[in-house]
Amino acid sequence: MLKKMKLPMLLLALSVLFVSCEREFDSPPVPIIQEGQVITLAELRDLHVGSDLTITDSLSVYAVVTMDESSGNLYKEAYVQDATSSMYLRFTSSAGLYEGDSIRIDLRGTTLKKYNQMLQLDSLDADINIFKQ
Repeated sequence: MLKKMKLPMLLLALSVLFVSCEREFDSPPVPIIQEGQVITLAELRDLHVGSDLTITDSLSVYAVVTMDESSGNLYKEAYVQDATSSMYLRFTSSAGLYEGDSIRIDLRGTTLKKYNQMLQLDSLDADINIFKQ
């Protein structure tokens, strides 16, 4: 009697298993950064006229990461360059950028300021302001 019940129970368990499995996997949302007006790093540097500047306009910069935090010498920082200039970036948290990454930076909400006579782009949130190409 026990052997006769095992087969129907096994078939029932297998059928429940196959029916309950999802065939489609969830995919993470793709971040969309509005491109806005594209400027160069040299034009970004020209926007700084002495005092700190918080950017509220829809501006973007394309650049290549030239130095990242993977070597251990930088923390929440990176250096980028384009054909016109270079820039020091300071992030609010670790950014996950690597040397050679081509990125687009959405400048809204960031601050352009000088620190120790060096111009830097501060308050970057890697999840909001950075898009790897």
